[in-house]
Formats: sequence, C-alpha cells, structure tokens
Amino acid sequence: MKTLLTTHIRLLLAALMIFCTQYSLSAQIPPNAVNADPSAKAISQVPLGANINSTAVIRFRFTNEATSSNQTGQIPPNSVRLTISFPTAFAYTSVNSIPKFVVEDFETGPAGTVHLVNNAMIDEAEVVDLQLNVHGLVINSSGTVTFNADRITPVTVANTQTGNDNASASFLVTGTLPVTLESFTAENQQCNAKINWSTSAEIAIDHYDVEMSNDGGNRFARIGTVNSIVSGETTGGRSNYTFNYTMQNNNPYLFRLKIYGKNGTVTYSYIARINAGCGPAKDMILLYPSPTRTNFTLNVNDKSLLNTTATIFDVNGKRINTFIITANTVNVNVGTLSSGVYFVKMSNGSNVKFVKE
Repeated sequence: MKTLLTTHIRLLLAALMIFCTQYSLSAQIPPNAVNADPSAKAISQVPLGANINSTAVIRFRFTNEATSSNQTGQIPPNSVRLTISFPTAFAYTSVNSIPKFVVEDFETGPAGTVHLVNNAMIDEAEVVDLQLNVHGLVINSSGTVTFNADRITPVTVANTQTGNDNASASFLVTGTLPVTLESFTAENQQCNAKINWSTSAEIAIDHYDVEMSNDGGNRFARIGTVNSIVSGETTGGRSNYTFNYTMQNNNPYLFRLKIYGKNGTVTYSYIARINAGCGPAKDMILLYPSPTRTNFTLNVNDKSLLNTTATIFDVNGKRINTFIITANTVNVNVGTLSSGVYFVKMSNGSNVKFVKE
C-alpha cells in the first residue's frame, strides 16, 4: 500500500513538473507574437518619374506578412524599428505621412538616416505607406535609399521568413538641380553664427537666401541674401561663401539656403544646426538632452510656473505622467517610457518636445 502511494505521488509530481515547464515556456511567448513577421514588401517613389527637383516625396511600404489561422500575427506597439538611410544624393527634409509610426530620430544632410518606431498595433497582412519629404543635392547622380525593418523585441515563434525584412531601391537625380552643394555648416562663435557653404558645378545661379528658424523648424525666415560669385553661366570649379548672423537667444538655431536660379527655379539646401545660441531662452523653457534614454532636465525661467504641474503626453495625446515644477531646474526620470516622441505641457499652455530613445 505504501509502495503504491509512493508511486502515485511520484507520478503526480512528474505530471506537475511537466505542466509547470510547459506553462513556463508558453508564458515567455507573447500571445500576439505567433507568426508576426514584419517585412519590407515594397519600396516605391512618388512621383514615379526619375527627376527629383527641389523637393520630392519618397514612399515606403511596410507590410506585416503574418498569416495564421486565428489572426494572432499582430505586431504590438513599440516593437518594430524602421531604418531608412539616404545616399549623398538625397537629404531628408520632413515627414509627409507616417500612419502608425513616429519619428524616433533623424539626420538631415547627405547620407542621413531616419529611424521610425511603430506606435500602434499593426494587424496581419496590413500594409502601411510611409511618405517622407526629401530633396536632391547632386546633379546627374544616383544613389540607393535603403530600408531596414528590425524587431525591437525579437520574436521568432513561427517566423519562418526571417530573411525578407530588407529591401533597397535607387532613384536618379537628373540635371534639374542647379548646383552641387559640397558642404554647408553653421558654427557658434561667441554669439555669432558663422555660416559657410561651398559649391561646385553652379548652373546659372542668381543668389542665395540664408534662412533661419528659432522655433525648432516650424517657421523659417530670410535673414540675408548672398549673390552668386560665378560670373558665367556654368562653372565646374569650387566656390566658397560665408554669412554671419548675431544670435539673440539661447534656443537652438536652424539654418538653410534657398537657392535661386536665373531661370526662376528655387531649391533648398539641407539644414545646419547650432544647438544653443546666445542670451536668454526665447520661450523661457529649455529641455535637454533630447534624445534621452533615462532623464531630461527642464529649465524654467518663468517664475509663474514654479510649484505648478507639468504633464507628459505621447504623440497621440495620451497623458503619460505628471510632475511638479519645484524649482527653476527640474530633473525628470523617463527611463521607463517606450521609445518615441513625447511632449511636456505646462500649466500656461506652452509645451516642449523630447525624444525618448
């Protein structure tokens, strides 16, 4: 009897161990991860012609190729990062349309990169068109725009198509661009922004307008004009230009060139940035660093905001967290937030953006 009871206990313990092992394995697999297989299904250009004049729209198509019998192949929010890399012939300008994705970070200028992260669920077989504004930089040149899709949280369950998440395409910039911009920089020299640019192969350039934004790129205003130093219609040589501007506040400064051809064409350069100018902050509120992984510092020079509540919102307007502005300088921990773009809104209605890596 005792032997039989011992045998039953051993069988029961063995069955319990098997159950616990199976439960443990299944608990490690997200229920919505089955067959989830993001793929760069196609890359296309809008318009479909070969010419990129001053500005064009590049369209990328992201597809979740999951197929399952119970439709459990969704891609959860904040689980896919898209990397779009540009050659020296193109420069990223801005977002045109990116449903279900937000910009994590970006680099303007030649050979720049844009990182996007999904901020919403992507269902099985769903196709998302991502449109970005770009402009050409080099005459008669082509380059490859590369699109990569990577899982932030790796999911390998039933993912049998792990090699199909990369694709590339090349687009030709033809002779509609009136200048090759070799370099364009902005340097802070004791409250003076020294702006330098160098060109080659100028084709009937009339003049350059230097434009500046002091509000994060929402508005650009002309701050000066520099005439082309090329006497003839075309030159294959190198031309160097300099422009100086006195900065009035400590906000970031963005500069770009608006290039006028003698035939009436208008093109834009990529953006040069000075992270901090000179003098008091224009909006009396500064947030840094951005992007950040763990903390940001909020500097508030408006005394009326002391001991008031500030609120962190995501790009969809969802309230994430609140904190009290107890002093002119406040350190805020955001280490637990998902990667993406967020806004801090003050009690007076003003807000400031930051990026969480």
